[in-house]
Amino acid sequence: LSPDELAGLAMESEVDSRLVSHQDGKWQVSHGPFESYDHLSENNWSLLVQAVNHWHEPSAALMHPFRALPDWRIDDLMISFSGPGGGVGPQLDQYDVFIIQGTGRRRWRVGEKVPMKQHCPHPDLLQV
Repeated sequence: LSPDELAGLAMESEVDSRLVSHQDGKWQVSHGPFESYDHLSENNWSLLVQAVNHWHEPSAALMHPFRALPDWRIDDLMISFSGPGGGVGPQLDQYDVFIIQGTGRRRWRVGEKVPMKQHCPHPDLLQV
């Protein structure tokens, strides 16, 4: 799935997507569908698209090796694309996450499980 195809999916009203950006420590989130990406700078943003496996058959095929797991352990395939410096900030997930790094570079860190305390750079990034 190319970045252009992912951006195209995020323009569809049926597809759940969000754009996360940050500048000088201030985070912003906007939810799709998006009409344009002309407003984006070169850096510090990430486009996230949920349930890509429902909309893109080759992405759905990526899920096939995991079908041995119970359905309740698998939600969907989220794909993100970021400009340099993009990301969603530090986060703690209370569910299983399987990450595949595609093209590009990203610094992934996994830490110890710590007691949950609410820290979220932007309220729209809080997942319940």
